[in-house]
Amino acid sequence: MAGIIGARIAFGTDMGFFGPTALSLWSATRSTPNLRHIDILSLNLTSHAMDVLRRIAGEREVNIQFHLLTDDHFGSAPEKVRHLSKTSLARLLLPSLVQERVIYIDGDTLVKRDLDDLYNIDLKGNLIGGVRDFGVVKRLDLLTHGKTWDRQAETEQIMAPYPPADYVNAGVLLLDCVSIRGNKCIYSGLSDFNKASNYRNFDQDHINHLFRGRIKHLNPAWNDSRGRAVLQRTRTERLYGASAETEQERSGIIHYHGKVKPWRKMGYKDAKRSLHAVALYRMHKWIFDRQYSNIIFY
Repeated sequence: MAGIIGARIAFGTDMGFFGPTALSLWSATRSTPNLRHIDILSLNLTSHAMDVLRRIAGEREVNIQFHLLTDDHFGSAPEKVRHLSKTSLARLLLPSLVQERVIYIDGDTLVKRDLDDLYNIDLKGNLIGGVRDFGVVKRLDLLTHGKTWDRQAETEQIMAPYPPADYVNAGVLLLDCVSIRGNKCIYSGLSDFNKASNYRNFDQDHINHLFRGRIKHLNPAWNDSRGRAVLQRTRTERLYGASAETEQERSGIIHYHGKVKPWRKMGYKDAKRSLHAVALYRMHKWIFDRQYSNIIFY
């Protein structure tokens, strides 16, 4: 793909996740000088919240567009647990809303590198790009040492006939929306929200099932699981050998996935596991809070 100046990025959020999403967007605008366009998949955001996001974008002179969603967009799909809300389904709507490439980013992230580098990655004919899921790679690596994995059969079923190692974390995705729309089977399947809600990991499992065999696996730098990209590259190389996926790269997006979040009170054990990444997030939040006051982080 020829290089395009200026990435296009997207976030999905509601008021429960507004604070972290605003900080992630702020970090993206600071890290990406030529950021061109921001799409906000908005589920019941207040006018004040949208004004804050407009201010963040406006300070860097970036276009921002709100796609106003309601529960009706998701049919009868039920809510899951707190960290897997209905809002996470919003990313499934992107190919119907965007007519070009777009980077989807979860709100529990911190952007550390120019997103143009991610935006212009050659997908090699694939429809999406994503990073192999840290937990899946870890468990597959441990299997080689005689350990067990209670979700092995489930993940194999989702990815069949492709290997479970192809399973990606959906918190950061590069989507070729034009090509996705051209694949009628996958495109129509994206809006099957009831099917997505039946999976244990909701839309993430659904995305992996739909796009299996059409996923470009990206360097873990672009979905750095709590600052453990180096460890993930080591495990990936041990399993599959050296490749561009295992080359050393500076962390681009740190992802604080799971129930434990760095803006909330954390136990010592949880903080110690990703001490540097947590400290980095809290340092950025300290700066963010002084520029954008009275934003609540639930």
